[in-house]
Amino acid sequence: MSKGTRKISVAVVTVSLAATTAFGVIKANNIYDDSTIGLSSALDRYVESVQLETASAGDGSTPTDASSETVKTETAKTETKKTSKKSTKKEEKTTEAATEETGAAEETCKYPQFEGKCLTTVTDEVNIRATASVDGELVGTLGANGIALVKEKGDTWTKVASGSCEGYIKNDFLVYGDDAGAYAEEHCSKLATVTTETLNVRAEADADSECLTMIPGGESYSVIGQADGWTEVKVDDETAGYVSSDYVEISYNTVKAISVEEAEAARAAEEEELRRQQEEQQKQQEEEQQATETPTEASTETPTEAPTETPTEAPTEAPTEAPTEAPSEDPVPSSGSTGVDLANYALQFVGNPYVYGGTSLTNGADCSGFTLSVYAHFGISLPHSATAQSYYGTEVSLSELEPGDLLFYGTDGDIGHVGIYTGGGMIVHASTEATGIKTSVYNYRTPIKAVRLLGQ
Repeated sequence: MSKGTRKISVAVVTVSLAATTAFGVIKANNIYDDSTIGLSSALDRYVESVQLETASAGDGSTPTDASSETVKTETAKTETKKTSKKSTKKEEKTTEAATEETGAAEETCKYPQFEGKCLTTVTDEVNIRATASVDGELVGTLGANGIALVKEKGDTWTKVASGSCEGYIKNDFLVYGDDAGAYAEEHCSKLATVTTETLNVRAEADADSECLTMIPGGESYSVIGQADGWTEVKVDDETAGYVSSDYVEISYNTVKAISVEEAEAARAAEEEELRRQQEEQQKQQEEEQQATETPTEASTETPTEAPTETPTEAPTEAPTEAPTEAPSEDPVPSSGSTGVDLANYALQFVGNPYVYGGTSLTNGADCSGFTLSVYAHFGISLPHSATAQSYYGTEVSLSELEPGDLLFYGTDGDIGHVGIYTGGGMIVHASTEATGIKTSVYNYRTPIKAVRLLGQ
């Protein structure tokens, strides 16, 4: 290249650089003049061509990258689908396993009350031994429909805990878990425990039916039957009615074990009661004999007075006693006894059975038989009738109740049930065959009358 040509090239490059710089300034300031228009147009065309080439190159590369990304995405989707299928299969297997486990759990818990427990299948009672052997020391007994916690189940013997006893019972006399529940369904009576504060007892299985009484929360009553959202319960030995099944919890009426010591104490109490009853009968016989002999002696010693006194006294006393059934005089308690003593004595028999017509504090009594026997222990003789007992003692208001007072219940003013007030708003009474002798709040039904036979 010649020097002239080289100078021209340098000049062109210089001019080009200057023009480029100027173009940047012009574009920035949007100012145009005659000296730069032609050059800037050429440069604009050049820049446009460069941009087009760049764009073309970009158009060629972008789809490839995108395609690559698409392939990656599709691959990822495919892998995800495969993973999803695997996960789905795993989930299905897990679900199936969970369903099987849930089904097994539901099957195991069909009778939750008996989960981890056992029930006796004997008609009387079965022995509880200190060791897993028929030669083991006797620690207690578990009666018919007796329930126990399973501590350890062996091939022949099961270690159980019930009441205050812990020991071994042969497996031959027990059923477990759901089998125990099925057995209870067939052989055990049921109890309904109130789960609300107060519950109405209706005459019929209908919310519009007459309300017989109201029963408090936490109390349990024997179930007569269940149907259509209603449970028929026996409130006490006189009253039965219907309650909404939504507000009661149903359980099976089972019993707990009795230790050897408890059995011995019960036997001693029974013997004492039997001795007392025999003494009472003998005393009554002597009194009846004396009453029979008295007129004979009177006619012998004072023959002139008999005709005068008999007509005067007989008409006065007979009409007074017969209509009211009131006793001729209130019974006198044994010296030093108080209502608190009597209430505490009565509470010892909670849990013992209810037997219609019975008077045994240990083997069974009905409501008036229970009160009769408790008061007899304190030297007070009462008739075997709730209505007749209501005429004894001194009537008191419900606001003045003291331990030892008798509370009477009934319908439409007719007395049919009696209990003993123990203080703190509670009574003890022989309630029903299902519940036996139990404690209840004194106003589980509205008392008709209260009387006091023993002071504090």
